Amino acid sequence: MRFLQAHEEPVNEDLIRRCYDYAWWCFNRSHDNDLTDTVGMGFYEDLPTDPLVRERMAEHLTREQFGRAEGYLAYFLGPEKFNQFSEEFRERRKQIEQKHVPRRHRNK
Repeated sequence: MRFLQAHEEPVNEDLIRRCYDYAWWCFNRSHDNDLTDTVGMGFYEDLPTDPLVRERMAEHLTREQFGRAEGYLAYFLGPEKFNQFSEEFRERRKQIEQKHVPRRHRNK
C-alpha cells in the first residue's frame, strides 16, 4: 500500500526506488526459488495494473529486469494488452536512456 501511495503527489522517489531495488534483489540475487516466486507474484504481477505505477515503471526497471520479470508482468494483462504494455515500456525506457547518454555518444 505504501508503494502505491508513493506514486501519488508528492511522489516519494526514495521509497519507490528502495522497493524496486529490494524486489530485484529478492527476485534475482537471493537464489531462493520460493522467494523469487513470491516477489514475482506479490510484486511484479501487480505493477502494470496500477496506472500511476505503470506510467513510471520505465524509470525504475531496466530492460533486463523487465525481461526477467516478463512472465509475471504479463499475468494479469493477457497477450494483447501485454504486447501494448511492453511497447509502452520499451519506448519510455528508450527515452530515459537517451537522456542519460552524453551528447557525443548519442549518434554512435
